Amino acid sequence: PDSLAAMLPLRQLGRGVRGPTRQHLARHTVPMSRMARLASTGTVDYFALLRCERRFDMDPDALHQQYKKLMVDAHPDKLASKPEQERLASERLASEISHAYTVLSDPASRAKHMLELHGAPLTEEAAADGSIIDSAFLMHVMEVRETIEDAAAKAELDSLRAENDAEMRSLMSKLSRAFMDGHLDAAIRLTAQLQYVQRIDTEIDHKLHDGVFVCPLSNQPASHV
Repeated sequence: PDSLAAMLPLRQLGRGVRGPTRQHLARHTVPMSRMARLASTGTVDYFALLRCERRFDMDPDALHQQYKKLMVDAHPDKLASKPEQERLASERLASEISHAYTVLSDPASRAKHMLELHGAPLTEEAAADGSIIDSAFLMHVMEVRETIEDAAAKAELDSLRAENDAEMRSLMSKLSRAFMDGHLDAAIRLTAQLQYVQRIDTEIDHKLHDGVFVCPLSNQPASHV
């Protein structure tokens, strides 16, 4: 397989790709004062902010542990006796750390951030106008969404989820390789595709949560199946 992502169940990865361990996360140490300066700028390298190696493959458990450690270090309560300016700076830093964790813990958001850091941002307009993704893929997405909407039983959604999880693993594996090889054009296209596939997963979640399925014969809502 192109990366370790293809070898591991997606649920185990927590929507992430297992890659570097805690040792990798600690490789690039950034002093807290430097982190505060990063947090005060308009553009922040979230990998540097969380003291992570900049790469697409990440161990979600190690990332979470690193996030918790940094939040403890940056907690405003630790500066209760300090001047107000220092306390406010600590609050801003804690907010940036939380946002950085949200971005890096989501594969598509992490990929978009990496593209921004490489100077090749993926805009929402570009992802939606068909100039990056071929029409066959977009047609496939439309068909899957229609299938989700028309699903008459939970088993249908479970099957769709299994197929979608496999597609996510494949895209993440290709994305990992594209970033490692410096193929930014491919990374942009794959990131746009990954966004669509993750949205499909969310739509499946919503359908399962609602628990209302359409009976194919009567076209009337059926009971929870």
